[in-house]
Amino acid sequence: MIFLRIILLILLAGLVSCSGDINISNNSDILIQDYEESNKVIFDIDYKNSETFDLITKNNSLSEPYSIIANGQDTKVEIYSFKPFDSLNTVTFKYCDLINRAIAYKEKNPETEVQIKFAIYKLERLLYIGFNPKHDSYGKVRGYDHAEENSEKLILSLIKAAKLKIYTRLIYHNPADDLGIVNYFQVYMNDLCFESESEYVRDYFSYKKVSWIEGTTYGQHHNKFLLINYHSGGVTDYSNNIYISTANVDPHDDYGRPTGREWVQSGILISGNSGLYEAYENYFEKIWNNHTNRSAFWNAVRYEGEYNHQSESLNYTDDVFSVYFFPIPTTFYESSWDTIYNPVAKLVNRIKNHEYETELRINMYHLKTDAFGLRLYNELKTINNINIESAIHKDSRNGAQNLFNELGNLYWAAPTHAKNYIISENTPGSIVYYSITGSTNAKWDAYSSKSNNQLVIKEIDNHYIHDIFLENFNYASINN
Repeated sequence: MIFLRIILLILLAGLVSCSGDINISNNSDILIQDYEESNKVIFDIDYKNSETFDLITKNNSLSEPYSIIANGQDTKVEIYSFKPFDSLNTVTFKYCDLINRAIAYKEKNPETEVQIKFAIYKLERLLYIGFNPKHDSYGKVRGYDHAEENSEKLILSLIKAAKLKIYTRLIYHNPADDLGIVNYFQVYMNDLCFESESEYVRDYFSYKKVSWIEGTTYGQHHNKFLLINYHSGGVTDYSNNIYISTANVDPHDDYGRPTGREWVQSGILISGNSGLYEAYENYFEKIWNNHTNRSAFWNAVRYEGEYNHQSESLNYTDDVFSVYFFPIPTTFYESSWDTIYNPVAKLVNRIKNHEYETELRINMYHLKTDAFGLRLYNELKTINNINIESAIHKDSRNGAQNLFNELGNLYWAAPTHAKNYIISENTPGSIVYYSITGSTNAKWDAYSSKSNNQLVIKEIDNHYIHDIFLENFNYASINN
């Protein structure tokens, strides 16, 4: 017999008014409950009237929201960072925060279809995040339920979104151990949605666990991005939201530090760029439709469907943002040094051809001296007029420590999980700045075998975003 659970959605005292409407100024009205906790639903007004949110933004993010015109669109950019000994992991927190902001938007706009699409490599079950901007637990990530109704498992945030009738899809991998994720989700699939007698969680929430061969090595679904078409903001609402991170959803201890993974991370939130958003959506579908067959996924990315590499329609480029999806075509499969489909090879080749005065910073978790890593070294060592600094955590082939030390300052065994490059190129008449981030480590299989993405941001003269990623690099080098 299935053991009893208390009803998962209840209305508390105070719901009833003369009109029967919910008083949305009080976020204690609606609670979502699971086995261990009952959790509030946050309304739009709570994000607009929160001193706690202002403090989180000021003290734990590297930037205020920043506007840039890209392809004629007013695009908002905000960058988050985590470094060892930080009290708040804003990079991981932002996953949960954005999901709850999507819920707030849906509550305010019930007739609008809101969608969440989450692609992540590793997903921890017992991870609790403070999500209420009116509570002092907001922003805190812990390994236990540290704020009762104001903190919740990240995976419960996804269920909560479905209960509020948001179409929510998750692709995750967890190749070595599922950690009980499937069992947890199955408990909720037949639950009714809020204020419904005919719609269920299963109608709005679906998930797929990737099961590719060589899943712990060359067959990783290694992406870390979250797509939300609408979410509430502190002052205004945002559309076409893409959150791209270097961080998995890792276990944390009771003090908010990633267990055994206290490394520099970065995350970037981009809102309002429809072309970039659609490109990530198209790639998400490739993984979703081929989650059990790696060869089928490779073929889908390279040759099949409306968007693919062969037709040069899968990647996206405008005057500021470019995104590259992997694996690359088979033409350069053996080395992965593809100057069309690999943005690092493309930019290094540009620098090599022009030889303008250039600064390069490499902030990298795994730089492997395989076919790609060695080619990167060999290309860089031939370039004149370049200053190179590298913060590298590891090389499983043990060659990078000596080789990249030859190129310039090297911070070896750096406490970083980033996958970032920062470039400034002093061209005639202007300085061009490039920031590269995403889920892609500096190694062959990251480009030629795994699912990964790499985002490139180009700035001319104005180097605001570049400088933020440079500060993130400094975290990895200073803490070395």
